[in-house]
Amino acid sequence: MKVRQQVFAKLKGKIASFSRHKFGSSVIELCLRVYEQDIKLQIIQELTGLQKSDCSFEDLMRDNYGNFVIQKAIDEADEDTRN
Repeated sequence: MKVRQQVFAKLKGKIASFSRHKFGSSVIELCLRVYEQDIKLQIIQELTGLQKSDCSFEDLMRDNYGNFVIQKAIDEADEDTRN
């Protein structure tokens, strides 16, 4: 298993939590910048499918660090995902 896949496996299900922290958000932004498109899509799907019990997409947009993750996700999303 590639190192990137191992890292993503550890992050999966915790993307929102990491996105709300100073250094965690940097990790998620880096993943969005360097990972393959299929993993980027999984990260974006996790961000857009957040449940209220965790935090919502809107909560992340208003968060000091989460908003940068959302902006990076929009920048890195392919055309179909943005629509």
